[in-house]
Amino acid sequence: MLNKGGIIKIADNLLANLRNEVRLPSSISKCLRREPPLLVKNLDDNPSYWLVPFLSEDRLVGFVRISLSGGLMAYGRFGQGKQLSDFPPISQISSKNAEKEMHKAFSKAFEEISPPQLVHDGPVGRIAWLSRGKSRDGEKMLLFWTFGTFYSRPEGKESKHGLL
Repeated sequence: MLNKGGIIKIADNLLANLRNEVRLPSSISKCLRREPPLLVKNLDDNPSYWLVPFLSEDRLVGFVRISLSGGLMAYGRFGQGKQLSDFPPISQISSKNAEKEMHKAFSKAFEEISPPQLVHDGPVGRIAWLSRGKSRDGEKMLLFWTFGTFYSRPEGKESKHGLL
């Protein structure tokens, strides 16, 4: 598995080409910069891939997904907006913000909530912050927060919607 430094070099080399490929408005792409890579895990806590976000000012506008060995898996945009305000704020990838949002959403029903980690919930493209919780009646639950949306399900059970 490549370390964060190796992933940064790969992402920086890709950035120049991706400015045009993701078709961002020029007013947004001219201010494009890379954020530090985030290790994304699967639900079993195993490393899965690196997500390297790209920002313009304080907004998430694009990303590259890089395999653990350094191969390009995917790249894209966070939405199809034309204005910078159409894109999600950087706080969506902040573990501190995720922890705050998880507690705000789930603390009334759960007596224990673990610190969140970035995971893919099923397909690699479905990223979410995951905390493990214990409800007041003792049930262990998976608690998710992603781009302002919350959901949960019992630990060890598949999604009712076939999302796994």
